[in-house]
Amino acid sequence: MLVTDEQSHITHAVIGGGQTMDFGISNNAEFFQILSSSLYSDQILAVVREVLCNAWDAHIEANKTDVPITVSLADGQLVVRDYGLGIPHDLIQPIYGVYGQSTKRLDGKATGGFGLGCKAPFAYKDHFEVISWNQGIKTIYAMSRSSSEANGKPGITPIVSMPTEESGLQVKIAVDFIDKGKFITKIK
Repeated sequence: MLVTDEQSHITHAVIGGGQTMDFGISNNAEFFQILSSSLYSDQILAVVREVLCNAWDAHIEANKTDVPITVSLADGQLVVRDYGLGIPHDLIQPIYGVYGQSTKRLDGKATGGFGLGCKAPFAYKDHFEVISWNQGIKTIYAMSRSSSEANGKPGITPIVSMPTEESGLQVKIAVDFIDKGKFITKIK
């Protein structure tokens, strides 16, 4: 599903005048905290919807729509595992570390396109884990909403890499005991 067209949101053209100056987004810790915590009105639904949609999109991209995504909620962890292509190490930062940047922007088969969904776990927790199995390498990443190594901004820290024969991606998010029932309801 194509969510956006690069030109469909243009509302004005000014004839004459000087050179138009672009707006930007501040690259500071406070801004990322606001963006992560206030983007979604229902944080639990956002986490479930965005992580599951991304997993399904990975299956579509890999032509594996006949393979189920694995979802578990046990031991205080929501774990969503797809069996798509995974993400190469050199693309983890552009995909998970840049708000508004998306690999799906012009993909008519995928959900999303705004580069926000994979950051949705930050609406619920300050940390989550991503494991990528890609091109013979399994890498575990720690995702932090406010990393001391990144001066309070979000950070991605690779923990370990090892050889593998698998492919895909897993997202693991700690779930508070009191919210377990809400997660089950939203998953269903």
